[in-house]
Amino acid sequence: MQRCDIKKLPYSCEQVFDLVADIESYPDFLPGWSSVRILHSGVAHMLVEQQLHLGPLDLRFQSTAELERSRRILIRTSDPPFHNLTIDWRFAPQPGGHCEVRVETTLALKPGILSKPLEHLLAGGSGQLLPLFEARARSLYSGS
Repeated sequence: MQRCDIKKLPYSCEQVFDLVADIESYPDFLPGWSSVRILHSGVAHMLVEQQLHLGPLDLRFQSTAELERSRRILIRTSDPPFHNLTIDWRFAPQPGGHCEVRVETTLALKPGILSKPLEHLLAGGSGQLLPLFEARARSLYSGS
C-alpha cells in the first residue's frame, strides 16, 4: 500500500517539523498509539520503540527517524509485523511563512493470518495522519 497526502498549512515549516519530530507526544493525539519511548536520540537520528493498540491487537516495534531540520523526517521500520513501513514527511516553505506538508506512506506487512485485516486498519489510519497533525498544530499554534 502506498499513499501520498499534501496540504498547505498556515504554520512555519519549523513549527510543523517540531510537531512531527515530537514522537513522544503521539499517544496524546494519534488514535491507537499507546506508548512511545525514545531509545537513542542524536541531532539527525532517533531510535524509537512504539506500541500501537488496534482493536484486539497490540503491536510493539522499533523504528528509526532520520531528521533534516525543517525539511524532512523519514521514519522506517521492518520489525514484525512490518515487512516495510516508511513514513516520509517533507516540508516546503511557502509565501507568508506557511508550509506545504507532504507525507508519503509505504506499508507492506509480513505474511500471516492477520496481515490483511491489519493492513486494512493501518491503511485507513494512514489517511488520517495529515488531518490529525493539522488539528494538533491548530490546537498548539492557533490557540483553538
